[in-house]
Amino acid sequence: MLGIAATIIAAASGLRITLTPKTGLPGLPDLPEPPTPPAFGPGAPTSAQHGPFASGAQAPAALGQQGPTAFFPHGGAASGQGGQAAFGQQGSPAWGVPRAGPPPVRKARSPPAPRGQTPFGAAFGAHGSQPHSGHAQGGAPEAHDGGAGGVTSPYLPGSGQPGKARQAPARRAATPAGVAIGVAALAVVVVAAFVLAWPWMDGVLASRAGAASSLRAQVNTWVPAVIGAVVSVGVAYLAALGIGGLRPLGRASEWLLLIFAPWLFVGAGPFSVANWQNVRNLGLIDTFPALIPPLLVSVPALLVLTLLCKGLAERTDRDFFSGVFLPSLPMAGILAGAVTLVNAHDVQWPLLVVQHTDLFTAPVAQMAQVGGFSRAAADIGAATPLVVVAVGLAVLVTAQLLYLDRLAVTTKDSRVRTPVS
Repeated sequence: MLGIAATIIAAASGLRITLTPKTGLPGLPDLPEPPTPPAFGPGAPTSAQHGPFASGAQAPAALGQQGPTAFFPHGGAASGQGGQAAFGQQGSPAWGVPRAGPPPVRKARSPPAPRGQTPFGAAFGAHGSQPHSGHAQGGAPEAHDGGAGGVTSPYLPGSGQPGKARQAPARRAATPAGVAIGVAALAVVVVAAFVLAWPWMDGVLASRAGAASSLRAQVNTWVPAVIGAVVSVGVAYLAALGIGGLRPLGRASEWLLLIFAPWLFVGAGPFSVANWQNVRNLGLIDTFPALIPPLLVSVPALLVLTLLCKGLAERTDRDFFSGVFLPSLPMAGILAGAVTLVNAHDVQWPLLVVQHTDLFTAPVAQMAQVGGFSRAAADIGAATPLVVVAVGLAVLVTAQLLYLDRLAVTTKDSRVRTPVS
């Protein structure tokens, strides 16, 4: 029932997971760069020495017939002079021909102003008060910022209106009291974590020779776990690409998750008897293939990947491969790693299908050692060897810095300001 309720809530609220790009400034999206015109072929710029306007021919009326100012990427503007200034006759040089002297500073173009108002970029200067003269005289645009209070951006709300240039709020400096409280809280957490995790760390760092820490036990533990994770998450990923990426039912596609909802919070326990009977019928009891987890699909991974593919498909303007498949592939790998850890520490399924000690996994060998009333100390760190801990920590930190920090969970009534990269 919990899985069905959670799936209904996710589908009814339009829940989705989106991937946002890294921003250059906190709170501000990266400003889009104007497209660079090709040097040759269709779409190449026409200069004053080469092209249809080289001899002073009349430019099209759309480029300067008594209309609003036209901006060009290498400085200057053409307005009301028959378009000749735009192509090297009067005023600024032609599009694509570099101007003598230092290169102009690129400036982001502001949104178009309502009819009857002056565009923000042409009317307000370096600090939002003085008009620009470079555009009217063919000069290079002036760079401006928001001064000490922040950075002025035309993409902030209200920047398209005269006199209302919004500035990003500056970060407040940390107070000594706040720094002291933060350092004290961090010290308490570190000390408590060290004290509580010391038995496990001692078991990981110590090298005890036992059945649980043997190479055979480690192979029995991790190889079937990886195979089971690749199969279950791989099937879930293919289903998520179909449901969330291709969206066969349109806006109602995520309701297809109700088919898998009853098993969202259910593990292999309820199916263990039926799965054991299947393994017995195949004659695989007490064999290495029997250690592979029998679940063919990971329903939690299916839910997460479907919501991610849905968010990517709705916001991308690229093809399916580069807009949905490639951005969601790292999440599938992260979920496969998580399922691998869960499979490796499962005890119930190995106890059902193997009885020979040579096929014991590390957790089963630990249970056998504790239950045998042996005088030797239990090998606490056998299920999490030092190599696995180091690799897992490195992967987790890398995923957090490069991918997980860019995920945003939204609903149908919320918006994400930055586009998918």
